[in-house]
Amino acid sequence: MRGTEQRPESTTILVNDQDAKVRQRFTIAHELGHYFLHIKERDTDEPIISFRSDNSPREREANSFAAALLVPEDLLREEYGKMVIPVSDTLADIFRVSKATMRIRLEELELLYV
Repeated sequence: MRGTEQRPESTTILVNDQDAKVRQRFTIAHELGHYFLHIKERDTDEPIISFRSDNSPREREANSFAAALLVPEDLLREEYGKMVIPVSDTLADIFRVSKATMRIRLEELELLYV
């Protein structure tokens, strides 16, 4: 790393083009989470390789960052308020995220849904 407060001059995020578009978007947002939340902790420029099954605190933080980036609270509450019966699948389609991501985001914000 180039000092404790600096970010690398360039960063590359690789995305599997075989993944669904919602997965690709989440992957990019998740990796941005690592970049903004964790990059200062690194002392090497070596690539980071991790797997979806990793449930470490850093991975959960990056997941939460990604969900908040893709489904901002104010916009979610606005769309949620328009629905007579809030349906998580419909909200997932509106925000172009997976159904699982939307359910997690709704639970984080303590919003009831069907």
